[in-house]
Amino acid sequence: MRERVLFSLFSFFLIVLLFQPGALAAEKLSGELTYISLQGDIPSICMADLNTQSQRPLLTAENSNIRFESITWSPNGEKFIYRKIISISLLKADYELWLSNKDGTEQVKLSARLAYSSTTSWSPDGEKVLFVQRDADKERIYVYNVITDDLKAIDIGEAEVEPDVSWSPDGRKILGVLKEKRRYGVFHVDIETQEVTILTENRGFHSQARWSPDGEKIVFVYRKPLTSMFGDKSGIYIMDTNGDNLRNLIEGENYTDLAWCPDSSFISYTKAEYSQADKKYYYGRFIYKIGKKSRPIMIEGGEKKFEDSSILVWSPDGEKLAFREGFSVYVIFSGEKKPVKLRIPYAHGVPVWSPDSSLIACAGYPSLLTNKSNIYVAPVDGSIIIKLTEDETHEYSPVWVPVTGNEVLDYPDEVLYYPDEVLDYPDEILNHQDEVLDSPAGL
Repeated sequence: MRERVLFSLFSFFLIVLLFQPGALAAEKLSGELTYISLQGDIPSICMADLNTQSQRPLLTAENSNIRFESITWSPNGEKFIYRKIISISLLKADYELWLSNKDGTEQVKLSARLAYSSTTSWSPDGEKVLFVQRDADKERIYVYNVITDDLKAIDIGEAEVEPDVSWSPDGRKILGVLKEKRRYGVFHVDIETQEVTILTENRGFHSQARWSPDGEKIVFVYRKPLTSMFGDKSGIYIMDTNGDNLRNLIEGENYTDLAWCPDSSFISYTKAEYSQADKKYYYGRFIYKIGKKSRPIMIEGGEKKFEDSSILVWSPDGEKLAFREGFSVYVIFSGEKKPVKLRIPYAHGVPVWSPDSSLIACAGYPSLLTNKSNIYVAPVDGSIIIKLTEDETHEYSPVWVPVTGNEVLDYPDEVLYYPDEVLDYPDEILNHQDEVLDSPAGL
């Protein structure tokens, strides 16, 4: 015990020497985030306060047949929505959508028949919630007004929609994809007039329609039918928001995770390639600058080929990208070729950005000998890590609460700082030094 305390004190003072005033580790820190905690078989949605290093449950499930997922905060940080999954049997479950105040009070059920893969999102002004519900074997779009408590079904006729729908940047329209047998394509609908505009009508599979943040363009993925000899090729397409100037950006298939950069200058995506030799899929991460003579740029981490499909996540300021590769989290800065490896141990899930683009949160396992993960936070330069939760429970799916004030908070004394020498664990991940991840007493 004495040796452990001495080592901890040595590590702390070494960090003080390593990071001079003005370095990222010495700056102020602010933020709150929510995450899902599983204690035994009972899940809770919890809040972590980075100032006090405290955690508290906001709401807890009634029994072990319930699971929570997809926490999404309103733009002003006053309310959040979440999915509630109720297991009926091994092969059947009910999906519900709920609304809550920030402190977990005033629970409101928005849908008892949420479509299995429905996106759920807030309007840009934070007054409405968008989702897709299953009605009589047909999936329909709904908009709930948080201010008026009004639930409106959006009528697009007889056609059915894919559950992946999203808002236009001005919050006036909804963008989606038709999946009716005789009618295909990307559409948008005005939520007030319910006027539907079909933007593309090619036979084939359309998906991942995304409105650019500046409101000027729409991108989507198109897969040509195997039986079709003519028409547009498979690939990623771009067009004006009225359907004009449709053109192919990138040919090919197996594109996923399509997303815009916040300033609308780039898109990012993942591409899967099947290896006949290895009999498995490998994935590549790419960005593409919107322009007439652009080429895809591959974003590399520790390996050029990887089996785990990893989403590229843009920082809110649009200057950085984060992604997970295997058990490691990386950040790459604009104009740089080599990413920074963060020291989050045995990471899993998707890394998420703080509102000011300075921090990354991600779940990670203290070791491969446990099935209980913790929530970790790290600055984007990879210099330190902060362990927010304890080992007794299983925590995952962190989500930052939007910042509405100007509070600045200090790193609390209890936060554990690791020197780089300690955090450079070997590539053979089974030889990882588990003991250095435990918070020492007295710091």
